[in-house]
Amino acid sequence: MDGTTLFTAVFALYFAANIASARSYSAFDTAAMVGGDGRACGRFLVGTAFLNVAPTFYYLWILGKIERFPRLNPPYCTLMQFKWEILILLLGMVGAGFYRIFAGCLAIRTDGDRFFFYAADDPGQKNGNEYNKRGHSVRPGCGAVRGEIGAREHFCGSLLYFLPPFLLYYAIVK
Repeated sequence: MDGTTLFTAVFALYFAANIASARSYSAFDTAAMVGGDGRACGRFLVGTAFLNVAPTFYYLWILGKIERFPRLNPPYCTLMQFKWEILILLLGMVGAGFYRIFAGCLAIRTDGDRFFFYAADDPGQKNGNEYNKRGHSVRPGCGAVRGEIGAREHFCGSLLYFLPPFLLYYAIVK
């Protein structure tokens, strides 16, 4: 399998998993946007930026790197090729880092400890309800919020997806 095919396959799997995981964040709630929820527009923009645009640019950039450096796409099977395939697998998994940045953005809270990208609670709302009286999301879905994990933890977690592959890439290629 050549480098571009391997990278595309791995990246596609992570891309699909990211989009599926984003569901609980209500990132693409266009019905709420039409219904007047301005914060849904913010979630839509963040989701588009970090789940669509940034991964697309990253994908194209890495494809260019794979095609530019023949060592990333050797024509024969050797131990050296195995090392390059591991690197290409790691570069494909970086896509999960974009999801983590996206989750970090949507985990940002205001000083009042409510989520910045979600509508305000309505008075008298039942505890644990995910929507206010107008039907707008007031927090990420239950599966998306775990205890005290906030924006900082999501952003730092994204570094675990980005740094090792890039450090390995620059150690090997440069």
